[in-house]
Amino acid sequence: MCSGTKPDRREGALLGFLASRNTWVIRGQPPYYYVLKQVEVRMMSRGSRGRHRADYRAPNIISLLLFVSVFFVNSVLVDSLAAGQNKVAGSFAKVEVGLSDGLRGEDILALPRTLGSELEVPDRPKRIRVQQPSNDDCGGAIAVEDGVPYVGSTAAATGVDESSCAYNDTKDVWHSFTASVTGTAIISLAGSTFDTTLAVFDGCGGTELACNDDSCFYLESEIITTVSAPNTYFIRIAGYNGASGDYTLTVTNIGCVLPPEPNSPSPANDVNNVSLQALLFWNGGEGVASDSQGVMKPDVIYGQDNRLDEYEVSDVNILAAGDSMVALVSPSQLIDNHDGTFSLPMETYAQWYLLADPIGTGNPLCSDEPFRDQPNPAWCSGFLVAPDIIATAGHCACADDCAAMVFVFGFVMLDADTPVLTIDESQIYYCSEIIANRIAAADWALVRLDRPVTDHNPLRVRSEGTIPGGEDLLVIGHPVGLPRKYAGGATVRDNTEPEYFQANLDTYGGNSGSAVLSANTLQVEGILVRGNPDFVRDGSCDRSNVCPDTGCPYWEDVTRATEFAALLPLESYDVYFDSNSPPTQLVCSDINEPVCDPTPEPSASLQPCTTYYWRVVSKNWCGETEGPIWSFTTATVAGDFDNDCDVDFEDLAELVLYWLEDEPSVNIAAPDDIIDFADYAVLAEKWLWSNEP
Repeated sequence: MCSGTKPDRREGALLGFLASRNTWVIRGQPPYYYVLKQVEVRMMSRGSRGRHRADYRAPNIISLLLFVSVFFVNSVLVDSLAAGQNKVAGSFAKVEVGLSDGLRGEDILALPRTLGSELEVPDRPKRIRVQQPSNDDCGGAIAVEDGVPYVGSTAAATGVDESSCAYNDTKDVWHSFTASVTGTAIISLAGSTFDTTLAVFDGCGGTELACNDDSCFYLESEIITTVSAPNTYFIRIAGYNGASGDYTLTVTNIGCVLPPEPNSPSPANDVNNVSLQALLFWNGGEGVASDSQGVMKPDVIYGQDNRLDEYEVSDVNILAAGDSMVALVSPSQLIDNHDGTFSLPMETYAQWYLLADPIGTGNPLCSDEPFRDQPNPAWCSGFLVAPDIIATAGHCACADDCAAMVFVFGFVMLDADTPVLTIDESQIYYCSEIIANRIAAADWALVRLDRPVTDHNPLRVRSEGTIPGGEDLLVIGHPVGLPRKYAGGATVRDNTEPEYFQANLDTYGGNSGSAVLSANTLQVEGILVRGNPDFVRDGSCDRSNVCPDTGCPYWEDVTRATEFAALLPLESYDVYFDSNSPPTQLVCSDINEPVCDPTPEPSASLQPCTTYYWRVVSKNWCGETEGPIWSFTTATVAGDFDNDCDVDFEDLAELVLYWLEDEPSVNIAAPDDIIDFADYAVLAEKWLWSNEP
């Protein structure tokens, strides 16, 4: 502080810096900017392989500027924060300077608009007076309308509570929003001038429904949550670590769509002579390969470190799940061969590691590191969840990344020495839009592709409920950008957090966005998003960090699939079936595929000559759609030659006639092409059976 200067006092002052290499922009309220005697810096950097954040506490503004200057002079230093993902390509960073813990109300100085080579402090700083906002308390929440931006300020806000996803964000203002349609609400603070936090409650003093600090490494917050009409929701806006300023709040209410009515029944409606072992299909489900509940039972995967290449996996169901995975690569990684194919680069894992030096040792990978000679062009993983939608980690797919993402199917090892590096253009897809993104405890993104995928099947995704604790798991993805790997031998270790669970999965950077599936059902339970450090120094080389199953001390974090499933066009089905109309017996519940076995017991079958009625109810998170009542009549029993569902004298006469004519079509006892007493015995048995009281 310069002598002779009388400081002004203002709680919650904020100085925001945005920097790109050596270009500086300073934001604040003109004509002055406010700084503290001590500040905290939150830096976010992006390189070609990811985004990362660093914190720095400066004892004074001079130290802060020196630190920030050094940080941005060399973009390699920015990417060195990337912990193993620092191929430098157009790095940028964003810096936010705010109050440090315990510094609320510290003396501050007003600085002129221009920051030159020397800091100059005006002799008489201007005093700013800001009126407390009318929506400082939840009871005074200001209503916002669907799609209409509201501009406000938290400059003079007060408060004592913190949101669950932020730190020291006590100074808050409140808004309310009444859902006009049941569906989703996108609540965005895009365009705000400070590091915002955002939370949604079901009422004043009620339950926090959702919370977000930074959206996709930008300081403005955003929440996408489900809403039900005509409920009113309360929105809390605050600033990370005491930050305050002007905000722009926009709420967009998107209505959900009920599932379509089930159609195309098989057996067809009102058909006769249906097999006693008939399965029920609808919506064109005859091609579904599944057991009665749509559950696939894979073999358990074993291996030295539980990671297997494509050619080492024999279970066809697991391979089918892997076929739905994609590698995320940069457009610059694709080389057009001008023959309908593209090539991926041949740089190996070992070569990349030496160049990247992810943990700063300068060491190469150890010579016995698995997969060190395989190529690794991918920087994240993803998987197909709808014909034109990819799910991945939120930090892999930010809104400004759409043009920088390419999704590649089929990047695998054909054998120990042969990677698939030539990719047909039909297996390469581009980003059309980022449907939704979240980077917080729940870290996920949904990306719409430039066209529907027709030769790979979307994976089944858990839409409700919670994975059982201790469930066996399987993860499929591209660790460290390598060709697709399969890793089993893991279980749910910590199932207490509402937005994610932890598991002892063998994963690395590049596995971010991988599908984590139940090893018992191959249903997607979540997205691999973060975990323990990948590498450790081992003398003159670096190797994979090996943690015990008890964790070190924690495990890998997996965002629950239920965090994003509501935004997917997912359907499940209930099937009612019996001999009465309308049918009331629930024979298949919450199945994900359009096929149902009404008699799942191995020895069970339908009754002959019986008319059955069935109805399918399609369900999604928005609601239910009942289908029409369909019916069919089962085939008769052996010996009923006149098809009147009764074995009687007429059938005996038919049998005798055919016996005399030696007609093989009535050979009902055994496939011996001879009509004899054995066939007569079958007819007599059915005759007696049909005439039982």
